[in-house]
Amino acid sequence: MSKAADTGEPVRIEGLDDEYSTTFANPDGTLTTQISEGQQRVANSDGTYSAVDLRLKHSAAGWVPRKSPVRLRISGGGSRTAVTMTQSDGSKVGVGWPSKLPAPKIRGGVATFRVTATERLVVSTTATGFTAHVVLTERPTKRVSLTLPLVLDDSLKAHQSTDGAIALRSKVPGATVASAHQFTMWDSAHGGEPLPDAEHKVATTLTKAADGTPRMQLRPSMKFLDSPHTVYPVTIDPDISSLSRNGDTYVYTGSTTPEISNYRLMVGTFDGGTTNYRSYLNWKLDALQGKHVVSANLKLYQYDANTCTPQPTSIHPLNGNFSGSTVWSNKPAADYTGSWWISDSFNHGDETDGCSNSSETIDITKIIKGWVDGTHAQHGIQLNNADGDYTYGKRFCSMNPDSSHSVCYTSTREPTLAVTYNTLPAKPSGLQATPGSTSGSASYVTSTTPALSALVNDADSNSLTPQFSVANSSGTVLATGSAASVAAGSKATWSVPAGVLSDKTTYKFRVRGYDGTDYSDWSGWLSFAVDTSKAPKPAADLPTAPQTGATQTLTPILSGVVSAPSGNLVQADFLLYDSGGAALGGAPLATVGADNGARAAVQVPVGLLSDGATYTWKMRACSNNLCSGYTAPQTFTVRLPQSTTAPTTTTKVITGSALTQATVDTGASDCSGAACTGSAAATLKVGASGTTHWRSYIRPDLSALPAGAQITSATLSMGTAACLGSCEAHDVEVHPLNTDWSSTGTGTDLVAAASGDTLDLSAADPAALDVTSAVQLWLDGSNPDQGLAVQAADEGSDTTTGTTYPASGTKLTVTYIAPGAPDAPTAVIATPTASGLLVNWNAPENTGYSGDISSYQVTAYAAGTTQAAQVEVDAATGGTTAVLTGLTNGTGYTVTVTATTDNGTSAAATSALTKPAAPHSKSTTAYQSIVQQYLDARSGLLTGTYASADAAVSAKADGASFSAQLHTEEDDLLAEKAHDAGDGLGYSAITATLSGTATGPLGTGSDLVYTHHTGAATMTDGTAQDEENAFEVYIFDTSGTVPVLSQILSADDFLTSLSASGNAAAQVALDDDTTDAAAPAMDAFYTDGDPLPTGTASSTAGYASFTRSGVANWASKHYNDKDELRTDCTNFASKALNRGGGAHMEYGSILDVTRSPWQWWRKSKSNMTYSWSAANNFAHFMANEDSVTWVRKISDIVPGDIMLLEYAGDGDSNLDHAGVIYYAGSTTGSVLVYQHSSKYRNTTLSAIMKRRKGVTVYVAHITPHWY
Repeated sequence: MSKAADTGEPVRIEGLDDEYSTTFANPDGTLTTQISEGQQRVANSDGTYSAVDLRLKHSAAGWVPRKSPVRLRISGGGSRTAVTMTQSDGSKVGVGWPSKLPAPKIRGGVATFRVTATERLVVSTTATGFTAHVVLTERPTKRVSLTLPLVLDDSLKAHQSTDGAIALRSKVPGATVASAHQFTMWDSAHGGEPLPDAEHKVATTLTKAADGTPRMQLRPSMKFLDSPHTVYPVTIDPDISSLSRNGDTYVYTGSTTPEISNYRLMVGTFDGGTTNYRSYLNWKLDALQGKHVVSANLKLYQYDANTCTPQPTSIHPLNGNFSGSTVWSNKPAADYTGSWWISDSFNHGDETDGCSNSSETIDITKIIKGWVDGTHAQHGIQLNNADGDYTYGKRFCSMNPDSSHSVCYTSTREPTLAVTYNTLPAKPSGLQATPGSTSGSASYVTSTTPALSALVNDADSNSLTPQFSVANSSGTVLATGSAASVAAGSKATWSVPAGVLSDKTTYKFRVRGYDGTDYSDWSGWLSFAVDTSKAPKPAADLPTAPQTGATQTLTPILSGVVSAPSGNLVQADFLLYDSGGAALGGAPLATVGADNGARAAVQVPVGLLSDGATYTWKMRACSNNLCSGYTAPQTFTVRLPQSTTAPTTTTKVITGSALTQATVDTGASDCSGAACTGSAAATLKVGASGTTHWRSYIRPDLSALPAGAQITSATLSMGTAACLGSCEAHDVEVHPLNTDWSSTGTGTDLVAAASGDTLDLSAADPAALDVTSAVQLWLDGSNPDQGLAVQAADEGSDTTTGTTYPASGTKLTVTYIAPGAPDAPTAVIATPTASGLLVNWNAPENTGYSGDISSYQVTAYAAGTTQAAQVEVDAATGGTTAVLTGLTNGTGYTVTVTATTDNGTSAAATSALTKPAAPHSKSTTAYQSIVQQYLDARSGLLTGTYASADAAVSAKADGASFSAQLHTEEDDLLAEKAHDAGDGLGYSAITATLSGTATGPLGTGSDLVYTHHTGAATMTDGTAQDEENAFEVYIFDTSGTVPVLSQILSADDFLTSLSASGNAAAQVALDDDTTDAAAPAMDAFYTDGDPLPTGTASSTAGYASFTRSGVANWASKHYNDKDELRTDCTNFASKALNRGGGAHMEYGSILDVTRSPWQWWRKSKSNMTYSWSAANNFAHFMANEDSVTWVRKISDIVPGDIMLLEYAGDGDSNLDHAGVIYYAGSTTGSVLVYQHSSKYRNTTLSAIMKRRKGVTVYVAHITPHWY
């Protein structure tokens, strides 16, 4: 069927062929079977068929037909048996000659034996047996008596009827298996084809020879033979045929001899009406019972007419049967009712007048249709002239071709019936309504737009278009619709449109199938109730974009983007295996949480992996306690990098006037009862002299160092030491200053200004102190250069001695890497979009200086050299993603990316050749419209514009594309709206804006939509906030009739390509199980389910060098910057504290350790403490330094406070998120928060609390006490 539909031409179905019929599949899904009355083909041993071919071929036993429905053998001469026919039951019958026969002369299917000088025995093959004619070539000179022996095996016996016909019957059970009608003869006056009334009967007697062999004694009339009007040769005809046929015959006025075995059919009259001919035909139509007959055409081969002028032939269904013994007297009655009979005018076969022999096709659909559908009994049809018209006659070939006839010698000219029909599709079964449950004849569904399905089938294997009808419980039809066509035997599914069904209501539906021609009967009704409260939460999606990073370390990072149709948090389980398949680190290796649509990542713990070994891993996502399947195994090999060439460094010694130096007595009352002032003395004093304690102040001028230099070491060396007081061994230490101090300041001020943390400790003689971290921070501007304080390590003890140094010997030796151009970006990947490319890359791991990249230039080249498009990306706001437009779909492009700083531009990194391509389903404009409609519908549920997802979907032109997604989110959105209302708040308006949209194909069955989504909201109290700012990827399933939104992902997480180096840790949100537990004495501001805390404000301490307003102001200027890290929330908060509020970084006393809970610093994007960038470590550091007060009252919240969140359901109790509070009010709805690592960068505390079920909120009031 499919081939016929594809080609638009009928295709033969060989598997349905048989001896009598051939079936074709039509492009419209119907079948046409061409049925012959007689056998057209002969089955071969291999199951194939060959056309009947009555021509004779020589064999070892004589001559046989090439392909015949009957087994026939004609003598090759030398025997008395001329021809033998073997019946289907194995019995044999034949005709012989009294004497041995000569070798025959063969022509086609005719064997002619010259038995005497004037007698010929002519044997011809027919489709049902043979004819054996005796031909007298000359007028006989004496009485003619012919004896033709019958050749019968022991199972047959010959009987003669009173009319002279001979029947050959089986002895048991006595059925007639072959016959010879009453013998006749004719002369050649009629061209070898006499009319029946020109035939003369031949007296025939069945006798037996002496040996009992039956024989036919023929005594032709001598009166006819001797008549001068008789034209020789004369043919005497003793035909013998099988009785297996009954497909056609004809009768004529007064006929007494059946014509069942004749090669011809005759209609009309040839003598002006004296003799009238009628023909009868019938076919076996059992296989068509129960079918819908579309058309039926009778094809007749006409070879004789008396004119070329079309003349009518009438066709009538019979009211009774005809048989092999039908003659004029017992002919069946025909139905002349006007609604049944058919007339068709035509003529062929009058070659004298110019119309050659040809076939005529006659439409007899209504007769065949009546037979098949039972409205008229099938007995066959009658062909006759128009009633009362005796002016013409017609001859046609019958179902019994005779090889001796000049025209009707081939089965291809037999009457055929071509019936085009269709099988009614089966009544659909297996009705279901989903999602939900089916039990017996009733179901419930958990959606107001359920998918209805049923199994549809068709015996012709046609594809079927199912039609669904939905009604209310009383039977009123509410909706009908057709699903896409499906193959026979398949499940057909159709979704009820939005707005038709309502929750808590009972409905029913039924289905019927349509194959392009006929409808099936309707199925029974299936009732179902809509109950959305029973809907289970959906499982998480299969993770996408799995990647392995940091494979050049022994602690690689395993990651993948996780998403779920609902919920804010998704858990990810990771499994890790060695090359032998053994699980490593437990099963699972780790379970981590990630935001919905974000990349979940885990770092393999130390000690599990080895250099050079290969491993595999996989992951799954879980949401609502339902998990996806596992991803396909990902393989990686650990390859630790070879040693690299050390960078070129420069050393600068800062001494002399580039150093501001002073020394001061630190006693509070050593100078006339007051604090002493410092002096720029030539000698620096450190330690005690008796009861007097001294510190020295050194402040380097770093102007000789190039801006952006990367400091590799900075050593403060003191001059030659001398004893202060008695000589004793001492250690000295150096501290950075947290506030400005001048050389004329007091000693007590210097003590207060110095940080409590030691940068380095050294023996006093010689004194060499590492101040690298301080110098780098001063040079970068991260901390102000307020100088250093050098003091005795044992200050505060009872020591009475110290050390002096000549100021002229002090020097600061700084070794640095000079700033230069950055390294090239890495991992440039171009994703095809419509007439463009979506490009993502990794930032250089070496920026060439101590700062970050300023911008990127992204260029597309056609043919590798011709610039086709170029954009410049601001690294602070655009990150490492660009959209190139104006390209040509199908053309290959390479993309280069260069990085730029104030120190130069990198070399270019190049992508693979990529060809832009249009998405599978919709245009970019159409997809942006769908996403916009989805966001507007989503917002409408929060503002109250729509009461339900059904209402929102039905209000949107493309609601079907996001109906499933919106229905999944419906409960959470409406719960958030209700929660807000309970607090006297809500959204009055939410706007969403999409920009920079690009779309393209994602594999074979999905499309990708990349867009920058920004939004703003107005609250019911009139306040406004920037609600959303995110780069997102929307994935649509395009396998159905409309694209369906299936996933919403973070664009950065989806597009990222993890570095092979350890820098991959900065590209993902690592949830590290080795992080510290929750900070001690944390006091939650709010836990989901608890009432909000209230009360009066408590006093909070300030700190002179730190301003909370500066924290809030910096956050307000930078919240829309591109995330610097993949999890950038705490980095954003720390930068606000440091760069806005002025909180100094905290370094180690001896070493800078990234995991230290006592340090808080950032040297570069890829080098910072966990406390700087991870919320849990941040809180622990602040608590360790006694620098945090946990706010418990709304009235205590002030701008510049830090919000920390702990998410429920992520598998741990660690803090997960940080943000900066920039406005405080009397309700959580008026507390405004700036944050990174969220698409809601400017939002309210109330909204944060609503979006995260089970969230615990902490508000940290920071007062730096570490310096």
